[in-house]
Amino acid sequence: MMILAGSEAYVAGFAYYGSSKEDMKRKHPNAVLIAEELEKRFSGRSRAKRAE
Repeated sequence: MMILAGSEAYVAGFAYYGSSKEDMKRKHPNAVLIAEELEKRFSGRSRAKRAE
């Protein structure tokens, strides 16, 4: 049960990270700060890079 809850939290957090990156592109206030903070947690290889 803990793995499922952790997985759901990760997916929700990753979705929020993606949303904040989009907001950053649209120049929303504070989006840069949020995206940079979340990037520390969700940085890694993208799916496109894994396929190479």
